[in-house]
Amino acid sequence: MNFRNILWTYAPRQDGSCNVKIYVQATGQKKYFKTDICVQAKDWDAKKGIVKTSHPLCMLYNSKIREFRNRLEEHFLNGGSFDQFNETPEKASLIAFGKQLIAEAEKGTYPLRQSTVNVYKSILKKLEQYMAITGMDDLAFNDVGMDFYVKYTKHLEQTGCKLAGIGKHMKCIKRLMNIALERKLHNNTSHQERAFKAHKTQTSTKIYLSVEEMAKLEQLNLSGQPALEQERDRFLVQYYLLLRFSDAIRITKEMFFELKGAYYFRIKHQKTSNEAVVPVKPSCRTLLERYDYQFDYSSNVQANRHLKTIAAMASIATMVTQDGRTLMKSQFVGTHTARRSAATNLYLQGVDVKVIADLGGWENFNALMVYLRASGLETAQMAGKLDFFQ
Repeated sequence: MNFRNILWTYAPRQDGSCNVKIYVQATGQKKYFKTDICVQAKDWDAKKGIVKTSHPLCMLYNSKIREFRNRLEEHFLNGGSFDQFNETPEKASLIAFGKQLIAEAEKGTYPLRQSTVNVYKSILKKLEQYMAITGMDDLAFNDVGMDFYVKYTKHLEQTGCKLAGIGKHMKCIKRLMNIALERKLHNNTSHQERAFKAHKTQTSTKIYLSVEEMAKLEQLNLSGQPALEQERDRFLVQYYLLLRFSDAIRITKEMFFELKGAYYFRIKHQKTSNEAVVPVKPSCRTLLERYDYQFDYSSNVQANRHLKTIAAMASIATMVTQDGRTLMKSQFVGTHTARRSAATNLYLQGVDVKVIADLGGWENFNALMVYLRASGLETAQMAGKLDFFQ
C-alpha cells in the first residue's frame, strides 16, 4: 500500500496552477484522488509533497491536503475499496456535537463541571451568531481549519472580544474537536496545527484596590442605603476570603469551623473544584454573623453596578487605564476586584505565592500570576525590605 502527494502538472489551469492529487496504490490497483487545492509548480515541494512555506497560504493548504490524505489512509487501512471511498463525505456538525456533549454533562453521563458547561453554551451561542452573520447553515468538523481560525478570530476582535476571550473560544473549540476525534466522529486534525492556537492570556490589566482603598470602603457610612451597604459588605467578605462572586453566594454556616481557638472557612471552589481553607479575621466573622451567613441577595450585574457607585462614594477617584480605557478607578470596580485585590495585597505584604494560591484555590501559579496587579515600583518597594537589599 502506497500513498503519495503529487502536483498534477499534466493539465494546468489557465492561470498556470495545477491540482494537488493523492496517489494511492492498494490491492493491486492505483488511483489519483483530486483535492481542492491548486498551486503553481514553483510553490510545490515535490520531495516533501507539500506547498512551500514561501506560499502565503501554505499552512491552510497543507492542512487541507493532510486532512484529505488522512481520510484516504484511514479508509484503505481499514479495508475499504476504491469504489467505497466517498470524496465528499457527509459533514458532521460541531455545533450539534457541542449541544450533545452539554446534554450528556447535564444528565451526568459525561464529566464536566457546571462552570465548563456554561462556558460551552456561551461559545456555541457565539458560533451560531457567527454562522448567522456569515450565512453558514452549519459548522461541520471539516470546516474547522486555518481559514475558519483566521475569520472567526477576526470576527471576535471586531465584536469587542479581548485576547483572553479569544483564547477561551479557541481552547473550547479545540477541546470539542479533540473529544469528537477520540469518538471517531471525524478525522480532521487541523485544529492541532501549531498556528491554530489558543492565545495565552497576558498579564492582566485589571485594577485592584490597595489596602488603603479597601479601608475607605470599609469605613464608608452606608447605614441610610441598605442595598448599597449589603453590596459593600458582601464585597468585603469576598475580599477577606479571596472568593469569586459565584462562590460568595454559596456561603453557608456549615463551611466554617473552629480549631484551637481560631476560626476557619473551607470551600470547594465551583470553577476549579479545588478545596481551600482560609483563616477568618474577626471583622469578617462579624459580617458573616450580621447576615446569618447568607449572601445570595442580588445578581452579579446588579452588584457590579452598585459597587461602582460605592467606590465613587468612597472617593476612589484616581485616573487609571484598563483595557485601553482611561477613567476614574471607581468605574472599573466590580465583584471580581475583591479577589484580585486580596491576592495582590497579600503578595505586596510578602506572602509566598504558593500560600496565596492555596488560600484562593488557584489551580497553578501561572493562573494566579495573571491576577497579581503589582506594578514594578510596588514590587521593588516590597523587595527593598528584604535582607538582600539592606
